[in-house]
Amino acid sequence: MDSGLKTKERPLRRREGHVDGGRPAPLLTHAVRGFLRLWFLPYRLQIDRTGIQGLKPPYILIVNHPSNLDAFLVEQCLPACSSNYLASAYFYRFPILRFLLGRVGAIPKLHSAKDLNALRLMRGALNHGRILVVFPEGRRSLEGRGSRFSEALAKFAKKSGVPVVAAVITGSYHAWPRWSRTPRPAPVSIRLSTVMTTEAIAAASTEDIHERMLAALRFDEFAVMPRSGGPYRWRKPAEHIEWLLHLCPDCGRDLAITGEGRTATCRYCGAAAAFDRFGKLVRTSGQGAAWPQVPAWFDRQRADLATRMQAASFCLTESGTMLRMAPPPKTSMQFYGTGTARLTRDGLTFEEQAGQGAAPVFFPMAILDMLPVSLGRTLEICDEQNVYWQFRSDRPEALIRMEQFVDIALHGDVSPFA
Repeated sequence: MDSGLKTKERPLRRREGHVDGGRPAPLLTHAVRGFLRLWFLPYRLQIDRTGIQGLKPPYILIVNHPSNLDAFLVEQCLPACSSNYLASAYFYRFPILRFLLGRVGAIPKLHSAKDLNALRLMRGALNHGRILVVFPEGRRSLEGRGSRFSEALAKFAKKSGVPVVAAVITGSYHAWPRWSRTPRPAPVSIRLSTVMTTEAIAAASTEDIHERMLAALRFDEFAVMPRSGGPYRWRKPAEHIEWLLHLCPDCGRDLAITGEGRTATCRYCGAAAAFDRFGKLVRTSGQGAAWPQVPAWFDRQRADLATRMQAASFCLTESGTMLRMAPPPKTSMQFYGTGTARLTRDGLTFEEQAGQGAAPVFFPMAILDMLPVSLGRTLEICDEQNVYWQFRSDRPEALIRMEQFVDIALHGDVSPFA
């Protein structure tokens, strides 16, 4: 491995007021792991390490990303103080997270720019015999399946020459789906496997490494649910489901669904479906066929939007509030203006209401790829200068339409999962 770094372990390094990289602080790490071990007892966590028996660090660990629980779950699989997590610099704007990420040796990564400091720290983690933990998808799954990611990590793996290991988490999407405000106990399992050995990495092209990584992280929570899921003790599993799924499968109306308790209902035609004890949507009213499950429903909604986008003049227009935060991300978002966001195939334009004084801003479509969206809350953008922006729509259920619009504009009409 050609890292260009000294082999002697270095102390934790302070940068921009926080600690990053280096060996995790033992006391804090053990305390957090002990707390998490107790907290995850209701999740009946099962870990399968047979696929990496005999493998010792250093190696790159790639992980799928079904929910907000994933980094904490993966930590249960690894020896204490043995890993460095790659984390978005965006999270360092929260004081508590900034402190914790620094003390556990996380490596901050800028969103849009080539971050040479992050690359140096990543190489350093491997050079000192640790595990580099990366979530290549860069965001949580929307509908319980994997998503695309770039070849950047494959290029890094090729240059590093260390093995690549995959951790595939199953069940955490049901424990904390994207439309839910809080987690809920559900059976969770993690399977670790060797994606490529050192010898295989040396002989493979970057493209082949990338394809192997994509294949290793492909998952479908709803496909495995009949074998591993439920019964779930959920009180209100459909609450806010309209933040993700708003197209009525019966009448085809857009922004039509409301979720309350266990039931999703169309406010126009009255068609409805409820989650059963095993996480399956079962029709309770309406004249259509079987109600589609979450992934199929998501694909149908995406296909409907793709059809409407065939019209050259089609765009999405939403009123709301824009906030911004200049780098480095150490403070909270600051108010920029209220106005209208207009999304076309060229990009997103935000114009404030007359008299506010905030200048219009434009974000080209190219930088909107893998757009982070906090369903029901905000749509996040990082521009070419690593300035973070948040758009908060007056219609929270409309944010997912904007995310799907971007995906179709950049990657075509066919879903990667169809």
